[in-house]
Amino acid sequence: MQYEFLAESGYQYKIELRMRNHNTMSKSALIDGLAKAIPERHKVDLENPEVFILVEVFKVSMIRE
Repeated sequence: MQYEFLAESGYQYKIELRMRNHNTMSKSALIDGLAKAIPERHKVDLENPEVFILVEVFKVSMIRE
């Protein structure tokens, strides 16, 4: 598999964050936190990424009676 090679040598990636009805944390703070979890051998490339990381955040409110 080609991604095994990318994982060892490093790859270019992009993180896209989609948020709906969520205002507890800023979009940039969430992206920064996610990026810190990725090993440094992998580099950000917003124009031509080899790996695309999509994160969706939904706020769910429940009303209890």
